[in-house]
Amino acid sequence: TSFQTKPLLTVAISDDIVKQGNLNAGQLVKGAAKLISGGGGGQPHFAQAGGKSEDGLPAAIDFILDAIRK
Repeated sequence: TSFQTKPLLTVAISDDIVKQGNLNAGQLVKGAAKLISGGGGGQPHFAQAGGKSEDGLPAAIDFILDAIRK
């Protein structure tokens, strides 16, 4: 049996940080999903995305981490 690998991103943010208004998991996932040739979304505190390109996964993770560090 052969397996096909597909990247999956999951972002969870605590409610107190969401209330500060600086981070939104749904927005982070939507931006990062483009880098893995995919789509996704969710709520401000929890979101998921899937894609087709595992090669874009490091850039997608960097995108999320850069947003968190701001």
